[in-house]
Amino acid sequence: MSEDFDKIIDEKGLSEKYRLKEGEFETSYERFPKKCGLCGGDVKFANNKAVHGNNDWKGYVYLCTKCGAYVGTYRPNSRVAIGVLSNKVMRNLRMDCHKLFDNMDFDGRTLDRRYSWIQRTLNIPRHQCRFGYFELDTLVNVREFLIECYEANGVKVPKLIED
Repeated sequence: MSEDFDKIIDEKGLSEKYRLKEGEFETSYERFPKKCGLCGGDVKFANNKAVHGNNDWKGYVYLCTKCGAYVGTYRPNSRVAIGVLSNKVMRNLRMDCHKLFDNMDFDGRTLDRRYSWIQRTLNIPRHQCRFGYFELDTLVNVREFLIECYEANGVKVPKLIED
């Protein structure tokens, strides 16, 4: 992402429009979740087949026994959750954010530097600035911000799931 890109974002006021106020960012992320952040239901550690059926996916998930929200674990045999438990809407929003973010022109910057840009621009705590850690409201905010970044720069917005 060039300096011109940052300049356009600033000129359009996008940073201020989407920037979170101090202390506004919340996440229910836990490395080993026991309760669902969406419904408060109990969470169980299960094989991927509990969610994805009979397929070749290896690995495990944390699955809410009440609402069915789930999150995968780091592969191959880790018990550490890769994010917050999510329902279908949240998973789709997360995929949209990734698609928008991954397709932005960052002038060869590393993934860490790209996430740093989101973190600084939207005032998200550095150690929690991963799409997998975002709750529904933050996902909606970040998605809208990224779409407006595309539009402000005259770049066509890719086809998204949650349209």
